[in-house]
Amino acid sequence: MKSHINDDLRDRVALVSGATGGMGSAICARLLEDGMRVVMLGRDAAKLARVHDTLSTNVSESDRISTQVVDISEPESVLQAIAEVLSRYGRVTDLVQAAGDGPVASLLETDEGMWAETVQGKLLGTVRLARAVAPGMISAKSGRMVIVNGVFSQEPDPLFPINSTINCALAGFAKAISRDLGKHGIRVNVVNPGATTTPLWDTICRDLAARFGGRIQPVVATLSTRRCLWGDPQDG
Repeated sequence: MKSHINDDLRDRVALVSGATGGMGSAICARLLEDGMRVVMLGRDAAKLARVHDTLSTNVSESDRISTQVVDISEPESVLQAIAEVLSRYGRVTDLVQAAGDGPVASLLETDEGMWAETVQGKLLGTVRLARAVAPGMISAKSGRMVIVNGVFSQEPDPLFPINSTINCALAGFAKAISRDLGKHGIRVNVVNPGATTTPLWDTICRDLAARFGGRIQPVVATLSTRRCLWGDPQDG
């Protein structure tokens, strides 16, 4: 890994949720490359350990990367996890929320469980993490929060009504708290990545190809250009 270490970032402690995912692990790698301390958050201890071992091979100081098991859909789990991180490092300067996803399902294919799981994980999970780290950032009069959202907040899709709804909600949440926390020197940003090659992306494309009875390549092209999938069932 080519070094881009910035001495101004060496004392920063970043939490990255969804750290075992394709996007989350890539974010962790870049923050480490820049010289930050990174705490990887995830539900699965074994997955966290595997990704940690992979990333730590490029880190000269072992204390610059660590893991913390947490289920952000559970309020007590978040509180306990953040308390442990603060006990270990004394502060959290940066939060990157990259966890959570929703199913591929049109409105009438969804059920209460699908909605509840995504609300609890992606939406309220984000709220819980932000609430847990905000007091320390306010005391320090500095901090950064980044919510990895998605293009469905801007271009809702009928095959992703749950994701579309949650992404819109997260955009509103970020705007609301940015006006509040900004007074304390805390920046809140939302990033809306489009089609990104990750294992989850591959699974979504395979599911959609199977749904439409076609090949995966046209589905990838459709999603990459963000055309509404609902009108393209014959592309395969």
